[in-house]
Amino acid sequence: LDDAVEKIGADIMRWMYAKQNPVENLKFSYNNAEEVKRKLLTLFNVIEFFTTYVLREQYPVKEEDTESKNLLDAWILSRLNNVIAGVSKSLDEYNAAQATAAIEDFFINDLSLWYVRRSRKRFQKPQSKEETQEAAQTLWRVLVTLLKLIAPIMPFFAEENYGRLRAKEMPESVHLFDWPKAQEKRINEKLEKQMQSVRKIVAMGLAERANAGIKVRQPLQKLK
Repeated sequence: LDDAVEKIGADIMRWMYAKQNPVENLKFSYNNAEEVKRKLLTLFNVIEFFTTYVLREQYPVKEEDTESKNLLDAWILSRLNNVIAGVSKSLDEYNAAQATAAIEDFFINDLSLWYVRRSRKRFQKPQSKEETQEAAQTLWRVLVTLLKLIAPIMPFFAEENYGRLRAKEMPESVHLFDWPKAQEKRINEKLEKQMQSVRKIVAMGLAERANAGIKVRQPLQKLK
């Protein structure tokens, strides 16, 4: 065990064990650990993206609720609060596997693959200062909340990355926060269903591209 911790890190092992369904045996291997590490790297890369394109002086002065007119922002905040509610329920029922799976699915599929990819221009080539501020505030809030959710399972990862995102008037440690509470006013089921339909259309379009041998970077004149 000590050798494994030394080689792959304690937090990765904690996440791997927390994700495991207790009714099944866990066959430990370094290959499995590397797969877990690869998935967690997705969250680290999103944090890296944020710290690359948002200057330290643009960070919020303190943690506060902010409004955004952007639909992507409203959608990701709705998804986040649904995740908070689901993870809280799972942990209350001692179902760590379900909780960690929900968090992981959120930061890979919702946050990284969809929200960040479709928000890149707002960070890299913003059309206005307001656009940058809304995007930065939203992504910052999502990341800080995610670190609170994973802190009981991966305390070192959460603490180190919280230090990179910490606003001036916030606690010195992520472990000094209360557990996040879902904000029902932020949950928009209609918007989530609409976005799910859009994502399905995009997936179908990508599948047709693949069948036709058309590269993703090649613009299409039309799609029907």
